[in-house]
Amino acid sequence: ITPYQFGTNASWWSGKGWFLDEDILERARQSGIRFWRWPGGSSSDNYHWDGNYGSHKKEHDGGDATRMTQPWTVSTDDFIEFCRRTGSEAIFTANYGAARYNSPSYAADMAARWVKYVNFEKKFKVRYWEVGNENYGNWEEGTKMEGKPLLSGDVYGKDLRVIVDAMKKADPDIYVGAVAVDQDNGEEWTGASRRASSICSRSPVKTTFVPMRCAKSAGSS
Repeated sequence: ITPYQFGTNASWWSGKGWFLDEDILERARQSGIRFWRWPGGSSSDNYHWDGNYGSHKKEHDGGDATRMTQPWTVSTDDFIEFCRRTGSEAIFTANYGAARYNSPSYAADMAARWVKYVNFEKKFKVRYWEVGNENYGNWEEGTKMEGKPLLSGDVYGKDLRVIVDAMKKADPDIYVGAVAVDQDNGEEWTGASRRASSICSRSPVKTTFVPMRCAKSAGSS
């Protein structure tokens, strides 16, 4: 088992005081986890790492999107410090939702600037990136929007090309993953029949790995 097969999310809502507490850092070191995902699950598709939310102030469920970069939250800089102090590597999840509630070019620019900031300005080399989180699900920001068709693999694949091109232009050495599922049978938690088969055809040789989502409820096998 490599470190990349066993990791966990870090979250902006932990609060920087707790997140960077030396006792917490020592517990993280002792856990043996050396691969951390940022900025955590569904929040990724609302997260504007630079704090510039533009017109996107509200999430689809009415929540305040801007709370994610308020002073008390864990920031990108805090997360980098956490990784450095625990000797860990990271995978970053770029905001795909912005491609839907704004535009693919907007999401691409935001992601590319993040790559530049982390890998060059902060000199913290992040090799693994992914575009979006669970975008096959209606719970995810941008998947189901008024005035737009339900997000499909075809649309996601087209947008992915734009976003990945910008990210790899910022740093050609990174690996970028596309969101997929281990099944594709149209059920809520296992994708939609329109999705997986069309992603790869729309994004040939653009992505280099597929982060599979596998969620099990209590009592399931």
